[in-house]
Amino acid sequence: MSLNELALNWAATVRGPVVVTGSAGYLGRNLVQTLAQAGIDVVGVQRKAEKNSGFSVVERDLFDQGALDSLLTDDTTIFHLASTSSVARSVVNPRGDIRDSLQVTFEVIESARRFGCRLIYVSSICVADPNSPLPHSEGVKFSPRSPYGACKAASEILVSTYFHCYGLRASIARLSTVYGPGLRRFAVYDFYRKLRSNSRRLDILGDGTQMRDYIYLDDALAGLLLIASRGESGETYNLGSGVTVTSRELARAVAEAMEIGPPEIVASGENFPGDIPRWAMDISKIRHLGFEPRVDLATGLTMVVKSHHRDEAIVLARI
Repeated sequence: MSLNELALNWAATVRGPVVVTGSAGYLGRNLVQTLAQAGIDVVGVQRKAEKNSGFSVVERDLFDQGALDSLLTDDTTIFHLASTSSVARSVVNPRGDIRDSLQVTFEVIESARRFGCRLIYVSSICVADPNSPLPHSEGVKFSPRSPYGACKAASEILVSTYFHCYGLRASIARLSTVYGPGLRRFAVYDFYRKLRSNSRRLDILGDGTQMRDYIYLDDALAGLLLIASRGESGETYNLGSGVTVTSRELARAVAEAMEIGPPEIVASGENFPGDIPRWAMDISKIRHLGFEPRVDLATGLTMVVKSHHRDEAIVLARI
């Protein structure tokens, strides 16, 4: 079932309004747009409201107690995506992660508890112990390597505690690395940008053997909708592609999508603090909800490259 079909099906069954925190972010913005296009009554929540966002937005600092309350009823579904999004920055500024990830999540959970809302908390595979056997299941030992991962792990524990203690109607989506058109951050875009500058050489971090699971944007959104519609409260669901590639394999795949020859890949041997050398996700649990990734890495990277080329052509046309 396509993303649009899932959204339309959910629109026919969802009872109340939908609130998406962190709608200024890449995943949150695309989730709100998908829901709005399906006719769902949805509002995005941002600390600083963007002009011309294309959807309904309210400005809130979720650190403030009760910041969400005026938007909620007992029929509301909250997708909680508001968080920091950089492992490296969390190492530099751990206090910021505590505030904007952990403390914000506590206030959102508290509001959801008071109003009896349905909550989908979006976490990260960064909670996992990288030394655990691969692929990581939902029951993987927690041993994060960064303040970002620690805040996600603590938030997951909070969500689980509120389910057991208060009956909070909450599920956790534990995401791998999301990529897709329009995202100008992280490894896929970094490799694309560098290869546009020099197609014959690509400098990468580490030794090139770092392992990651990359999930295309539409598949990630489809997984969130399935968890919201079919997931059980108190449960965690890994949400990834189920396929792991190394940094060197990703680099070659980006070059192939750009239709250039294989570059010389030069590994620096250095990683930034908090980086995880390897992860792989067991997605069998979410598959039982009907999830099946539709976009493989090669296809997804081709669509990403085409979108970057279109954006660059638009910019040039305006000059």
